[in-house]
Amino acid sequence: MAQQNGNMILVTTTETVEGYEIVEYKGVIHSQVVLGVNVLKDFFGAIRGFVGGRMEAIEDEMRQGFAMSDEELRNQAELRGANAVIGAEYDGAIEGERDKVLMISASATAVVLRRKR
Repeated sequence: MAQQNGNMILVTTTETVEGYEIVEYKGVIHSQVVLGVNVLKDFFGAIRGFVGGRMEAIEDEMRQGFAMSDEELRNQAELRGANAVIGAEYDGAIEGERDKVLMISASATAVVLRRKR
């Protein structure tokens, strides 16, 4: 996991972090994650979706994809010398009729935060 000075780099969708001030903007960062969706999971998920149930296997893939996206944002922030990522925005989609892929993209701002005095 990406860390700055031994601390895990925070990723948040907000523009501010309570109790901290932004002392330096390090720039806009992006992440893209593309995952193949397991055909067997998709088959059983489609049956569940058809009868009105939740598609847990697909939801698990999406959770994994969003976690990977956050980790990539942390890595990009660390490379720029930031200790936080603010304003994260995500977009996700499942594409393909037969061989499905899950695509997640994210953009955010890498910053250096300092605790307010």
